[in-house]
Amino acid sequence: MNAQWRLGELGYKGDIKAYLTEFRALNIYARCTGESLQEKINLAMPRTIIYMRFAHHMADFMDDEHFLMATYETGVHVEQRKVLEELRGRKKEAGQKDARSKDSGKGHKGQGEKKGPKWSEKANSGGKTERSGFGQPGHWKTKEEALAGVPTKKRKEYRSSKDNCWRCGWTGHKTFECYAGTTTGGTVLPTAPWRGASSAKRKRDGDNNVEAPAQKQSKVTTIKTKDDDMRDAVAAWAKDRITVWDNGDEDSDF
Repeated sequence: MNAQWRLGELGYKGDIKAYLTEFRALNIYARCTGESLQEKINLAMPRTIIYMRFAHHMADFMDDEHFLMATYETGVHVEQRKVLEELRGRKKEAGQKDARSKDSGKGHKGQGEKKGPKWSEKANSGGKTERSGFGQPGHWKTKEEALAGVPTKKRKEYRSSKDNCWRCGWTGHKTFECYAGTTTGGTVLPTAPWRGASSAKRKRDGDNNVEAPAQKQSKVTTIKTKDDDMRDAVAAWAKDRITVWDNGDEDSDF
């Protein structure tokens, strides 16, 4: 089967690592590079990954490896966000079931019991029922900190749409988790505190800080010393024997 055709038919199934692993294996034979490689991957990716990657990598990619790494990092971020949203949804659903169970139990306590007025959750909380992700690990601590550096005019423009991030203006993520470097208008934004230096730089710094392992003491010195002692002993013995021969009878047959 043609490797080029198989590469074009390869689809993303919710696991960015598995997709790129298979893509690299097929591309050994297909040998796609440059715009051809980017086009095949972009057609296979969902919109959430495409939008978020454009939001955080607006400049041109230096090479194919830079493009693949940017796609991988964005895919991992989107997949983790999806898992978190599903977990929150299940937790919210479980809470609603518990609340309904408690309400049904109260209704059976006695007949003729007067029910109090039904106050909405929105009214009790001052009109704010949306759970926020600010302050969580890997998120901005406050909304004010997240929106620092965003022009006032742009804030109003982004807040007019429910789908847009209020920090950068792109869709596909929430304000509290945004780490975009620029807005849709090109305004440079402060670096997210949990991002810091790049992973490659952190790895290099870590490698530089690792102490070199202590070298094992060579055993050559010990062996050499024993050889020297043996050599000295033999030399002393030979010297004594020569001295005895020199002092012996000159007329001896030996």
